[in-house]
Amino acid sequence: MLAFFGLPVGAYSSFEGGRGPPLLTWSVAGALVLAWLLALRDPESAVQRFGFVPDAAFRALGLTAFSAFFVHAGFWHLLGNVWLLLLTGDDLEQRFGRVRLAFLLAAATATGHAFHAAIDPRGDLPCIGASGGVSGLLVCYVLCWPTRAIVFRPPRLIQMFRWFDTGSFWRSQFMALPAWTLFLLWMVLQLLLGGLQALGDGSISAWAHFGGAAIGIACFAFWRAIDRAPVS
Repeated sequence: MLAFFGLPVGAYSSFEGGRGPPLLTWSVAGALVLAWLLALRDPESAVQRFGFVPDAAFRALGLTAFSAFFVHAGFWHLLGNVWLLLLTGDDLEQRFGRVRLAFLLAAATATGHAFHAAIDPRGDLPCIGASGGVSGLLVCYVLCWPTRAIVFRPPRLIQMFRWFDTGSFWRSQFMALPAWTLFLLWMVLQLLLGGLQALGDGSISAWAHFGGAAIGIACFAFWRAIDRAPVS
């Protein structure tokens, strides 16, 4: 259903870890939705109270670096982050376990806000959303499964050419690309947005995404090294 409405989805979930249902991923997704619903009563107040403000990075004992994860600017902002969390989080939870996934999300969120504060010249502007944390998941996911098929419904203009049509209605409506190609598109977009942000323009914090991505790379490299290390 998500693919039909244009959101890329994984062709399948590996569940290779055998750890049971991805309860942490589902719980975080549910918490994001619940927090957004509660904030609907007074969205502006939620942003001011729980958003991360670089000029006041250590207010509330620095906890706004994490509370901002649960605050979103609107439905589409929320949907994008919940979608990305569900796309990547379930498989990562199966592979690395809940404790590591929780650490990855928390570290990517905090580092994303640190990058945002260091680069964005608008120090009084609150930064909100889960995208820094889920960017860490995205990068870790792509490093784990770079060739995994991601299915999406291309724009109708592309469908008109039918160059991917195999005779089946469903196959003619959807395309599948390896995860690394979609990641490259994501990275190009972030570079463009990051340039605008460094000049004090734009409403998307690409540098928060870069900070989260850096943690995703670091966690993948470290966990792969220790998981492959011989036991004496």
